[in-house]
Amino acid sequence: VVRAGPEMTLATARKAVDWLMTSRAPVLELGFMGGEPLARLDWMAKVVAYAQARREGRELQVFVPTNGLTLDDAALEWLSKAGATALLGLDGTFAHCKSRFGSDRAAYAKAAAAIGRLREAGVEHAVNCVIGPDEAGSLDERLAALSALGAGRVQVS
Repeated sequence: VVRAGPEMTLATARKAVDWLMTSRAPVLELGFMGGEPLARLDWMAKVVAYAQARREGRELQVFVPTNGLTLDDAALEWLSKAGATALLGLDGTFAHCKSRFGSDRAAYAKAAAAIGRLREAGVEHAVNCVIGPDEAGSLDERLAALSALGAGRVQVS
């Protein structure tokens, strides 16, 4: 994983959680964006534990986007225990995923296999399929490919 720029500190993340807790909503949503959140699993676990301790009986939904490449047993266990929803970025077949994986078929295969690993671990998950305006004609093909990989829930953006 290549990192560019500064990473959020735990103190800053806690301030963001404190702000989230000012909401009166009965359901709170905490999402981790930018880069590959699972590359900082220990940090993310601390942030979620901090939020869970402050939710005051309200439901806390945790969303973790991932490319699936860092989805190891420790990540699967944490996602399951935290009740987090994994959002796997996968755009369809290998040909559709050139912008994500270039010519690395092994990386694509690992990401595609993440669908099954998430399901087997009992982790709530969805596949996020990104389609540009010039690619709209391939939507049916992409959804069929993701279905064949075992994706039960797909969001298109």
